[in-house]
Amino acid sequence: MKILNTLESSSEMKDNLPNQKRAILLYGKPGSGKTSLALNFAKHSKFSYIEFITADNLIGMVDNKKVQYISRIFDNAYKTANSCIVIDCM
Repeated sequence: MKILNTLESSSEMKDNLPNQKRAILLYGKPGSGKTSLALNFAKHSKFSYIEFITADNLIGMVDNKKVQYISRIFDNAYKTANSCIVIDCM
């Protein structure tokens, strides 16, 4: 798959560019496989820290608790040289 090859080459770039942060935005219709692609990429890459944030994780939290929850995930990711955070917003 062309997209997966592009993501894999992006993953390989991290060895050549230490301390560089990257973001990949997957956009498409609901049910088109964006979440599956992101999770597959994260699973098969060499990330030492992987977190998955969904709206379901935030149900029942007041706004400041949501901010604390997401901030804690990003703080932990920054402590690791090789991390991946997947944010699945509907």
